[in-house]
Amino acid sequence: MANGNRSAERKLVDYEFMGCRLRRHQWEEKGKYLLKVERDKYVVFRYACLTCTAERTDIFDKNGELDERRYKMPRGYGFHYTEAERAANQRVTTRTVARFLIRQHLRDGDLPELEEEE
Repeated sequence: MANGNRSAERKLVDYEFMGCRLRRHQWEEKGKYLLKVERDKYVVFRYACLTCTAERTDIFDKNGELDERRYKMPRGYGFHYTEAERAANQRVTTRTVARFLIRQHLRDGDLPELEEEE
């Protein structure tokens, strides 16, 4: 672009976490814990992505409602945006990743044809 901004899809070239962005990770439960905060009790579930090193923590209250969700993402997972990119809403979303991958596969013609099952 003339003003030096990269489109959201341009940020995906050589991006190593594309599969996780598209699938929203493959979570494996790593443990369950009881958390006591003063008189309140919470159940904490910890997950790790089987594909990358992302970690997720879900904290549920005594009624089973999700109280908090935290992520710890691997280095390089996040994107940094300029003010102009933010203003133009040029951010990477799951839809951006899907569009990028679909265009790439259709352009390259590298997918085998799926045979219809009877």
